[in-house]
Amino acid sequence: MASAVAQTGTNGAGASGDSPEPRAPCTDAASSLEVRVNDRVFRVSAADPEALYEELREQVASAWNFARETVKLIAQGRVLRTGDALLAAVQKQQPLRVIGTASLALERVQLARPDPLVRPADFDGPGRRPARPFDGELYPRAPVGTCSRWGFSELRVLGNFADANQAHSLLEQLARDPGVNYVMQKWHWRVGALCEMAPDGRVGVDPVCVLGLNQGRGAVIYLRLRTDDLAGFRRYDAIREVLAHELAHNEHAEHDSRFYKLMREILSEMNRHDWRRLKGFRLGSGNAGAR
Repeated sequence: MASAVAQTGTNGAGASGDSPEPRAPCTDAASSLEVRVNDRVFRVSAADPEALYEELREQVASAWNFARETVKLIAQGRVLRTGDALLAAVQKQQPLRVIGTASLALERVQLARPDPLVRPADFDGPGRRPARPFDGELYPRAPVGTCSRWGFSELRVLGNFADANQAHSLLEQLARDPGVNYVMQKWHWRVGALCEMAPDGRVGVDPVCVLGLNQGRGAVIYLRLRTDDLAGFRRYDAIREVLAHELAHNEHAEHDSRFYKLMREILSEMNRHDWRRLKGFRLGSGNAGAR
């Protein structure tokens, strides 16, 4: 991923370090625009703001050999998606950033042989989700949970692994976790099924690798249990954190500030109400006699 910093004609320090007087960007009835990107000045003109926006993206892509479809103009951490947004940023003299992917790099990725274990980039697109290869082999177990009303109605694991019983034990450990049970009862959540997710992709390596999925706001929650090499299982605490993430989706579908605030609250309550994590002391120690 290549990037470049764009400035709207202000504080454009030259090689000598001198700072010229600030000047307003050149605009003419929303039909022309002058933007300084590093040491390059882009002058674009068009009949309307949207055409200006597309022309600037085209010039930036050509200047840095970016693939045009990957070029994004950013001002103050916000992606400018329209011509009006671009004009507003320029008129306010906000510094711009331009990020994009080199055309050659994108070409190599497109020509590379696809990995059958990695989900396609449009996996989560509307109406594009492919059928899960192992869903037909999921088999249910009995309902679990210390509370008959809140918790998980059933557990499902992938039946095509010889150690499916160990996977079920891991899901059962999650379902009976004191901290998890506290959260389920506090929020009055009943999850229809807690399921093992097919171990597609490599964690932290492949660009698309899903560790969990919440379908129907708690109707079904999938968790990735197995390691990349399929030789064992991921750490319990790591799986538990993914569960906290997916449970937060029961209330908030988008990854916004409300979602992350709830996710942190859920994880904190899971840890705080798990008595197995509490530190104790031996009788006869100095603390035992304290009153």
